[in-house]
Amino acid sequence: SIFCICWSQFCGGLLHLREQLRFKMSCEVAVDKFDIGMAFEVRYVTPDISRPTFDLMDDRKNVVLHVSARWDQKVLVLNTYDGNWGQEEQIDRGFDFSVGVPIVIRIEAMSKAFSIIVNGNVIHSYKHRMPVNTIRKAKYYVENEGISRKQARLISTGVFY
Repeated sequence: SIFCICWSQFCGGLLHLREQLRFKMSCEVAVDKFDIGMAFEVRYVTPDISRPTFDLMDDRKNVVLHVSARWDQKVLVLNTYDGNWGQEEQIDRGFDFSVGVPIVIRIEAMSKAFSIIVNGNVIHSYKHRMPVNTIRKAKYYVENEGISRKQARLISTGVFY
């Protein structure tokens, strides 16, 4: 069964930008245990140019899985950081870069890879580069430089059994 162990709504509060303002909004979810068969999910309303990102991190601040939706490049970027960034995997299919629509990104930990699911459709399989059971934090953040008329708006995040 699926059980939400952490749910946060409307983290942050700075949802609109003015010209040439550098902006970073973040929301963190502590994870006591994460392993094969578990999932992380984030729901937000899509922006026009910013980069909604979430990282699944260990307790040493390594990034087991980095997921960055880059509206400026029209790609979903996946990577791992263990002292150095690895080779990026860029997905340019199966992801809707429309502006102002709700989106759900779900990451399911399978035995050999993370299954990347967007709005119910599996779009990629990202092979584990670090042990899944070391994940202790899920962090969602939005970075934007310059002018943006439509910001990403976090709806919720959650970790599921």
